[in-house]
Amino acid sequence: TGEEDETEVHKQRSVLYRFDDNQWKERGVGDMKILKNKTNGRVYRLLFRRDQIHKVVCNHLLTPDIKLKPMQTSEKAWCWFANDFSDGEVKMEHFAIRFKTADVAREFKEVVENCQKGLFYFIICLIEQLNSKTWL
Repeated sequence: TGEEDETEVHKQRSVLYRFDDNQWKERGVGDMKILKNKTNGRVYRLLFRRDQIHKVVCNHLLTPDIKLKPMQTSEKAWCWFANDFSDGEVKMEHFAIRFKTADVAREFKEVVENCQKGLFYFIICLIEQLNSKTWL
C-alpha cells in the first residue's frame, strides 16, 4: 500500500473535495489518514483513499505552512492548499474535507496542528544546530 514505512497517527471517515473549475467537486468518501514516517519520525503526510476502489485522491506532506480554514458553509469542514502528489505529479490543490460531526472535525484540526508544532520545533532545532557550528 506504500504505507509500510509509516505509522498511522490519525484516521477518520470523511468526504474529500477539490476545488476545480470554480466549484467544489467531490473526490470521494473514505478514511483521511495522517501518517508519520518511521525512519526519521519527523515527516508527516495526509493520505486519502476512496472506499472500494482504493484510489489515492489526496497525498501530500503535512508542512508547517498548511493552514486549515473553516468552510463558510459548515462547522464540520475544513479547507486548505497543498502541493499534492495524488495524480502522479506535484500540483498545488485546494482541498476541503467534511466530517460527520463538528467534534470530529475539531479533533482532526488538533491532530494536524500538533503534528505541525512538532515539525516546527524540529526545524528550529536544526537551525540552532546549524548556527552553532563554526563554518570554515
